[in-house]
Amino acid sequence: MNNKIVASQTNTILDDLAVDIGLRATILLAAWWGGNNIVVPAMRPERSVLASIIGEEPARRLSALYGGEQIFIPRLTWFAEIRKARQVHNLLKIGLARDEVARVMIMTVREVDDMSKIGQFAAQVVEHEHTARRTPPDYELDEPKLRGGRGGKKPRRAVRAPSPENADTKG
Repeated sequence: MNNKIVASQTNTILDDLAVDIGLRATILLAAWWGGNNIVVPAMRPERSVLASIIGEEPARRLSALYGGEQIFIPRLTWFAEIRKARQVHNLLKIGLARDEVARVMIMTVREVDDMSKIGQFAAQVVEHEHTARRTPPDYELDEPKLRGGRGGKKPRRAVRAPSPENADTKG
């Protein structure tokens, strides 16, 4: 059996993490820290940089499993290929011809066709994720109050009060 096939089928920590914290969080983790060791926060993981990248709930789950430990996050070798496929798909979508895309991306026209199909699928997945994601509720906000002056109202034109000397001469 080919060694590459056997090696690609072995279970990695990314497979374990995908089960524990979810696929999306695992991909984000590998995209940001792939090829590096990270120390998983043991206390208050929801306030960590990790939580701002992968989300609070996945960070809590990761901390429950590996809190205080140093773990190695492997690189996503296919991540660059997906990004390249999305670029090919987007170039075709804006109207470039296949041979122009092949010249710009330094690939053959056949590779452009293959990458376009992968890129189209990736774009559909991303669009589905954006529409399926819950959006935060909209809040009605009052206009901010301005400090000082008349609270944001237009200033009135100053009217000079009649001086006592002018009042005597007119009467």
